[in-house]
Amino acid sequence: MAYDPTPAATYNNDTLYTTRLRLNLRAKATEDVEVKARFVAYKAWGMQDSPTPEHDLMSGLSNTDSPYFLNSRSFDGTVGRQPGNSSLELDRAFMNWNNIGGSPVWFSIGRRPTTDGPPAHLRMNSEERMATPVAYMDYPFDGVSLGYAYNNLGSLTDAPGRIRFCYGRGFEAGPQVKNTGLSDVDFAGLSWDVYSKGSRFFNIQSFGAFNIFNVPGDTDFPNPLEAGYNSVNGLTPSTGGANGYLDRMNMGNIFQTAAVYMDKYQNLNYFGTVGWSHTVAKAMDEMGTSLLGDFWAPMEDKDGYSVAVGVRYDMPDRGLKLGAEYNHGSKNWLAFAPGHDDMYSGKMAVRGNVYEVYGIYDLPAGEAISKYGKAFMRLGFQHYDYNYTYSGMWLGTPNKIEDIQNDPLAAQFYAPIKSMDQVYLTFEANF
Repeated sequence: MAYDPTPAATYNNDTLYTTRLRLNLRAKATEDVEVKARFVAYKAWGMQDSPTPEHDLMSGLSNTDSPYFLNSRSFDGTVGRQPGNSSLELDRAFMNWNNIGGSPVWFSIGRRPTTDGPPAHLRMNSEERMATPVAYMDYPFDGVSLGYAYNNLGSLTDAPGRIRFCYGRGFEAGPQVKNTGLSDVDFAGLSWDVYSKGSRFFNIQSFGAFNIFNVPGDTDFPNPLEAGYNSVNGLTPSTGGANGYLDRMNMGNIFQTAAVYMDKYQNLNYFGTVGWSHTVAKAMDEMGTSLLGDFWAPMEDKDGYSVAVGVRYDMPDRGLKLGAEYNHGSKNWLAFAPGHDDMYSGKMAVRGNVYEVYGIYDLPAGEAISKYGKAFMRLGFQHYDYNYTYSGMWLGTPNKIEDIQNDPLAAQFYAPIKSMDQVYLTFEANF
């Protein structure tokens, strides 16, 4: 269909340097109303753009080829989360109204703290959780939450817990011509801190993403049909509409339920997570693509799962912390994590296996000036072993990596990754 198969290739980047500034703000307007915000500048050295550009199937230019589709700037949920230019971006900004009517109820509105959730904070050397949802849901979005805190649950005497309902807007369709088929994308769900006391933490979350679209905001998908008939430019731009371009449209709903349990025994921190995803396919676009389906295959609702385990052993006398993590995702596993903190590809979204080891060294840099003050270095290694294509993506049928080389019916929208290795070294300071 006017395309030659993309040959296998090995992508190398010997070094990628970045600088990230996260500026946290917190202020109280009244005794029970507070505002929290975080601004982020995340700069790739020597660039004013993303160091992982999109795969350009139309141009065939090797300097634009990249398999890291989900590191595009397309999602509202990637703003401030991936290295790019030197701009200062809004990462979080929300207002909390606590103790409403003197009861343990709170209301919050604004850009939500929904990135770097548990257990990610363990390997990021944070003593406290950095977000509400389990790390399978890693997407900064705008919305509201209504929560209730309790002190007792059955026999768990004096065990603080919280349950919260969350709603948010993941994509704003804006004003449009009537009956275009494109609606806003909304999130809704529950997050329940069943048990949270000291180092022990048990959380269950369940949410839905409704009216998921097929083409992200600024992405042009190659259109083999258009190219085959020599129309316009062979692209399917997200603006949709005329000239044979693919219309952007809503494809259906995505549901996810996940749980995390973490605790500490003496100096050994440990955790385990499980996740289940479910897609409800409701539409097929002009390319025959649906949620986890393609090439006009009958639409199906599909289920996937993921598990992750990890440990971190602390040696406070030496200022050292050593950790290891492993996670596995099934064929149809679908994390909702475009806002991941991994450099190239989100490990919690992988359909396959990821192995990671790391070490943290707290620098002997003198007494902390503030209660937040600390400085440390992290050295780690990640190995990604992909079993299926389209990790983290809700469009297209996941195919075994080994099966796609000689099967034209298993063509992919972008270059799939078979395996990836990464060594990272960070130098961080909190103040």
